Amino acid sequence: MAVDTNLAFRNYDRKVLYSCPAFEVVQCEWKKNSSSPMHNHGSSDCYVLVEEGLFEESVRSGLEISTSFRKSGQVIHTPPFSSHDLICKSDYARTVHVYVPPLSKDQLGNRFSSPDQSEKLNFFEPLSRPGISRDAFSSLLDEVRNQSVSVHSEYFMNQLFSGLLPESIAVSRIVASTKATLATREASPVFSLAENEVVFALSQALGWDPRKSNGLAVPGGSAANFMGLHCARQRVLPSARDEGNQGHRFRVFVSEESHYSWKKGCLALGFGLNAAIPIRADARGRLIPEQLQVELTKSRLRGEVPLLVGATAGTTVTGAFDPIREMHSVCRDQDVWLHVDAAWGGPAIFSNSAKHLMNGVELADSLSFDAHKLLGASLTSSIFITQHKHILLEANDVAATYLFHDNEDFGDRGRLSWQCGRPADAFAFWSIWKRYGSDGFGRFIDRQMDLQKSFVQLLKESGPRIKLLHEPEFLNVCVQVLPPEDQQDVASWSRHVRQSLLESNQAMINFSVNPQGVSFLRFILAHPHLEIVQLRKIVQWALEVQ
Repeated sequence: MAVDTNLAFRNYDRKVLYSCPAFEVVQCEWKKNSSSPMHNHGSSDCYVLVEEGLFEESVRSGLEISTSFRKSGQVIHTPPFSSHDLICKSDYARTVHVYVPPLSKDQLGNRFSSPDQSEKLNFFEPLSRPGISRDAFSSLLDEVRNQSVSVHSEYFMNQLFSGLLPESIAVSRIVASTKATLATREASPVFSLAENEVVFALSQALGWDPRKSNGLAVPGGSAANFMGLHCARQRVLPSARDEGNQGHRFRVFVSEESHYSWKKGCLALGFGLNAAIPIRADARGRLIPEQLQVELTKSRLRGEVPLLVGATAGTTVTGAFDPIREMHSVCRDQDVWLHVDAAWGGPAIFSNSAKHLMNGVELADSLSFDAHKLLGASLTSSIFITQHKHILLEANDVAATYLFHDNEDFGDRGRLSWQCGRPADAFAFWSIWKRYGSDGFGRFIDRQMDLQKSFVQLLKESGPRIKLLHEPEFLNVCVQVLPPEDQQDVASWSRHVRQSLLESNQAMINFSVNPQGVSFLRFILAHPHLEIVQLRKIVQWALEVQ
């Protein structure tokens, strides 16, 4: 039996008993206090049979860390994308480990940039050609996984999400294997109830009356913002269902820092791109309510129809939260629909340290919430929710009686949507909410907020070449890296650093450019296993770039 020398753990004897493409079996012998430090197995399932002895196990899985003792005869299961450690508490112990697939297939480290694999993955072969064998197909899928970006890595910060929850992986298998559609309740009785419960619980968390609220899962935060526009038009002009916009010049008022989906929504609904009126933001990226009041008044004087005001709860770049309560005062006086785009910052409602950022959300007409971002649900898990219970039905139902038969209390949820076939997107959110509860969400957000404070302090102590661009109020931290003294390209140096980290597969961090044309890095502290040690490494690597 060969001894495996690939892993870094050397304080116990590790022997590979059997290895094949599908799985690997390893036997380990331990002495008292010998341990395997916290580690993960990527997409491999890890099963450990304690043949003899006693262990203390710590598992970092999803949004929490748990510790327990394991004794002879017990089986330990660490799901994919979880980390664990084992410490032997007896004088002698023996374990058998099964990895599916083998570690050798999955321990590839970070992969953020790689040569073009189109030829290797047969992308140049026409899909109409004869099919491939089952074994070849399995190998092809392995290669697709291996060449894909490591979103499960703590060093991935390119989007407003990072890391994978094992619960979401398990849920995805259930959704795929049932292939249920939420068009009708009879085709998806369990998933329809789960979506209903998510809407009910989210309305409560927002401070809304669940009996007067309604909502559903939509394919992404952009679609949720679109639905806000759609419902606002239904409120202002119900006849648009039959006659269209009828020459009305609708206008939508959003921060200059808001998401681009507002423009796309105006385009799709026939308002035109110019219907999205940008409102000036302050130095921290928050919409200025006084400016909103001015622009709304100007719009009415021009004979336009103010349709919706969009507040952003967590802007994409700086993580700024618009002043919802003050914006509501303006909307109330002007009788305009207030929508909150909380796709990124919405989970702050569960947090003790960040809940104040959502002050006033209880006054909004509608809201977008992405559980697939900060809360780690499967992509996509986006919810549109409104305090106007009947408006979704009024805006979307076209009485397709051949399909929709359960019309009691919105039983057939397809009537609330413009989609027919609709996957169980809310089920992942429902599952992790059941698993961790609102309190678990709150503890996670509070932990990330503490990490943000530690990171800001680290940046301030990292020397003159690291420039913090703003005091963050949420989990976006914008940093400019200044070049070494012998380099003159100050404006684009951060972008150069980003590209260097990407090409070396050290980290994948997005960048932005300010109005003066100066680039900067945008750290997103979303990964549930992210710690200050990884952030310190990234700063060190950034300063080493030449």
